[in-house]
Amino acid sequence: MTDDEHDPPGEEAAETDGGTVQREDIYTSEEEGKEYRESVYYETDYDELEQAPDASTYPKDEEDSPFRLIDMPKVPKISHIVGPSAIMLGASLGSGETMFWPTIIAEGSWGLYWAFWVGVLTQFFINTELQRWTIATGESIFGAFNRLHGFWPWFFLIFGFFQVGWPGWAASGSEVFAAWTGIVPRAEWWIIGVISVALIWLSYQAGPVIYNIVENAQIVLMFLAIAIAILLMFLLGTFGELVNLPGGAVNFGALPTDDDFDIATFLGGLAYAGAGGYTNLSQGVWTREKGYGMGSYQGRVKNPLRGVGDPEEVHNGYTFEPTETNLKRWKAWWKVTQQEHFLTFVVGLLIVATIAMTISARRRRCHDVARYRHPEPRRRGRCLDALCTVVHRALQHTVRDHRGVRPQ
Repeated sequence: MTDDEHDPPGEEAAETDGGTVQREDIYTSEEEGKEYRESVYYETDYDELEQAPDASTYPKDEEDSPFRLIDMPKVPKISHIVGPSAIMLGASLGSGETMFWPTIIAEGSWGLYWAFWVGVLTQFFINTELQRWTIATGESIFGAFNRLHGFWPWFFLIFGFFQVGWPGWAASGSEVFAAWTGIVPRAEWWIIGVISVALIWLSYQAGPVIYNIVENAQIVLMFLAIAIAILLMFLLGTFGELVNLPGGAVNFGALPTDDDFDIATFLGGLAYAGAGGYTNLSQGVWTREKGYGMGSYQGRVKNPLRGVGDPEEVHNGYTFEPTETNLKRWKAWWKVTQQEHFLTFVVGLLIVATIAMTISARRRRCHDVARYRHPEPRRRGRCLDALCTVVHRALQHTVRDHRGVRPQ
């Protein structure tokens, strides 16, 4: 797959800028790049910007609103734009990787590992393609579908509610937390659930921009999850299970033939090798809120209680003229986005989920798979409960966020 295959409409008619494009024309300075660590917003006079050509390559939305022309912003370093992929990593670990795949590997052996990494890489391509539209236009994927028909944003909103609209994500994490700490009897986990929902809402009051709060919380939780997972490998001595990875990773298409294998769990794990469903669509929203590409011209969701100044407006889409500078910036944005998502989302997912699988596979050899969360001695079981609590809280924090984001 070449960069040219991902170029936005009109790129084949590239214009020169009348001079040689220098590196400083493409990339931000160190000081400018650091602004992205807290997300960026560059205010524009949207109505005064030139309209994009009236052509099928620049589709209008239901309100007949055209794209507006503006230069593609300069490109920061990877370290400056880490964030959206960390949020997606938190959602993924809490939704499937610590539930489906440890069980699948324990019941079906390492021969199924091929399906896990194929699913993760598939999610990588889906997520980055969702980000590509946002980088090029400043719109989320919901805005893109609105240009096809106004029916689609409502379709995703309604069916997204059926996926994440009830607090099952709070129930699972709360039950594990109750079992881990013993603060309340396990049967009364709902008390922890109610408290956790309230605490997460209160955490959103910690700053003026909602996205920054969610991003910072997710980064802390993901570092904590990775650290606990590595500690578990030392405590449980499951390194030996890793010798099974190469064979399972290339065992394409193989499935167990015994009657005990649960094909429904396998298919669920394949779909959720990553976040899956409505949560994937939120990747474009987080990309816009962070300020990737044209998303830096779109306003961020502010805290209604602590937000400073007027609300930042989210406009209809932007596009850029195919000048040499803009096209080089576009290709640089696309490259740095893919690198950030791979290093954060894919690598983080492979580390934590694979460690969870080694634990479940090891316990399967000694005990019933239903007990893999509570190996002896007790301190190791508490450590695993801590990991499950962290990843479920990460999912809970993420779901609470993307249930309230603006779909434009």
